[in-house]
Amino acid sequence: MNEAEILAKTYKDQLTVSRYYSYEDETTKETKEGKKIVYASVPCALSQSKNATPARAGVLFQKDAEYILFTMPDIRIEENDCAEIVTQAGESIRGRTGRTFVYAGSHGETKIKIEGTA
Repeated sequence: MNEAEILAKTYKDQLTVSRYYSYEDETTKETKEGKKIVYASVPCALSQSKNATPARAGVLFQKDAEYILFTMPDIRIEENDCAEIVTQAGESIRGRTGRTFVYAGSHGETKIKIEGTA
């Protein structure tokens, strides 16, 4: 059993990744933007990197939280992809990703940032 297979046994969360792309509308010949799923229900592990307390932004509070996704090395997530992770506990987390950094033969690490209003 190699290192990637050993680490994969710890992946108890599920990841779905979608990506925006440009295409030409055949009828109007306009360039439009679409969104496609590039990975669906991929096993992963989500780790909390930074969980900031909400900060005041005018009348609202703005919250920021950073996480790290651990995946098999063949999962390549691009910068600004949309990710949704369903944790083993059933919590759903959505955010924008950074680019995956791959440790050859081991795993990939991808930062994900959740932003929102508290």
